[in-house]
Amino acid sequence: MEELISAFERIIKLLENSEDSIWANYTVDEAKEILQTELVNYKQTQKLSDSGKSRINFLFLPTSALQEISMDNGWGDQYVEISNIFDKYL
Repeated sequence: MEELISAFERIIKLLENSEDSIWANYTVDEAKEILQTELVNYKQTQKLSDSGKSRINFLFLPTSALQEISMDNGWGDQYVEISNIFDKYL
């Protein structure tokens, strides 16, 4: 549980210091809002709902929002590390 919470918090923090990517299908604020909502839900229920998993999975798909934002903002390596954690829970 702590590993996933930490991954949520890390990626949200990275997004807070990022700018939108013209290649991403979501803005930084939209991606951050989805992750914050799912983090709150996870903390309350101790699990990811099916719809939450789908939303998060979509953000982490190759060439989707988080990868594009991370590459444009210089934290692509951290994105890979964090996405590997999320892969364990999705």
